Amino acid sequence: MRSSRAAVCLVAAALAFTACSDDGGLDPEAEEELLEDAILTEDDVPDGFEEGEPSDESGDDTLEDCLEEVDVDSEALEDSTVAEVDPVAFELASEEEFASIEAELRTVDPTEPSEQVLDAMGDGDFRDCVLEGFVEAAGDDDQEIEDPEIEEADVPVDGDATGGLEFTGGIQGFDFTGQILVTLVGNHLVSLELTSVNEEIDEDDVEAMFDAMIERLEEG
Repeated sequence: MRSSRAAVCLVAAALAFTACSDDGGLDPEAEEELLEDAILTEDDVPDGFEEGEPSDESGDDTLEDCLEEVDVDSEALEDSTVAEVDPVAFELASEEEFASIEAELRTVDPTEPSEQVLDAMGDGDFRDCVLEGFVEAAGDDDQEIEDPEIEEADVPVDGDATGGLEFTGGIQGFDFTGQILVTLVGNHLVSLELTSVNEEIDEDDVEAMFDAMIERLEEG
């Protein structure tokens, strides 16, 4: 069932550039320490989830290409990243069910490029482009996604800006749902990737995970 994550592991690349800004503003080292202290932990996730391996998003240009199609400058987003930490992942797996949670934090300055990416998630042309890229990438891995669909998703927390995508379809005979949920709080991007196969992740749990990270960021 792990292969069902193929449908949702690419979009976070739009918010996962690694360049660092040094413009005399935010301190990258201090921000990295703050992010490390705030990132999701096993105590924050629902019962039954265990630490897993984050998805590999390297080597795919789908998101950059789709951003360009809606006139979003991916280089500006890259340049705005001040600090980031490695994503963390948690999984719940059995013979009948699979669910995964992946969290990422980063500090950006200025915030406008990130806001443009979040706005793009509400653009139908962007979503269609992303979905087409996902289907092609799955085909390259000899995976066929059945009845693929993509919609804008609600983010269950308030922020200075939010954006979300929800993917549904079938793979290897299983129906899956994948969500990318992102909120901008001050200079911090807080994102969750959620994948479920025969196992829904409760919205209250999603909100609680967001709140745990945001609270630690604000307290720091």
